[in-house]
Amino acid sequence: MWIEFLFVFYDYIKSLRKGYKGIFSFELIFPLVLSVTLVLAVQEKKAYASGLLLIDYGINITSIIVGFCIAAITLLVSLDNKSIRRLKENSSKSMSSEIRPLSLYDILFLNFSYSILMGLLIIISNLIGAILVKVVDNLVIKEIFMGLDAFFIFHLLTFNIKNTTYFYFGFKNSE
Repeated sequence: MWIEFLFVFYDYIKSLRKGYKGIFSFELIFPLVLSVTLVLAVQEKKAYASGLLLIDYGINITSIIVGFCIAAITLLVSLDNKSIRRLKENSSKSMSSEIRPLSLYDILFLNFSYSILMGLLIIISNLIGAILVKVVDNLVIKEIFMGLDAFFIFHLLTFNIKNTTYFYFGFKNSE
C-alpha cells in the first residue's frame, strides 16, 4: 500500500517546536470546542437532520479549501521572483525539522501540502459518512461521526486561516 502521504503529516508534527501552544490551542482546542458545542446543540434540539447537513456541506467546504491550497502551492512552486527567493532564504524561529531550521518557503509548502491531504481525507470520510448515516440507525454513531467530521472541518478551517496569515505576512515581510 502506498503510505507516503503519511510523511507529510509526520513532517508537519515534527516541524512544530515543543511548547508552541498557540498552534495547539487555535488548531486543535478551538475546533474541539466548536464541534462538541455543535453536537450538544444538535442533541438538545433533536435536530439531527440539520446537524447531518454538515456532512453534506462538508464536502463542498473542504473541496473549496483544497482548491485554494492547490492554487497556493502552484504559486509557490511556479514563481521565482525576489519575494520567493527571500522566503527560501529566511528561516523560521518557531518551526524546524530534525535536520535544519525550516525556511518560510518550506513552512508554507508543508502547511499547504498538509491542508490538501487533510482535505482529501475529510472528503473521503464525508463520502463514507454520507452512506453511513443513511445505513446506520444508531444515533450515537451518527453523533460521533458528526462530531469528528465537525472537528476535522473546523481544524482545516482554522489551519487555513493560519496558512493564509503566513502566506500574507511571508510575502509582505519579504518586500
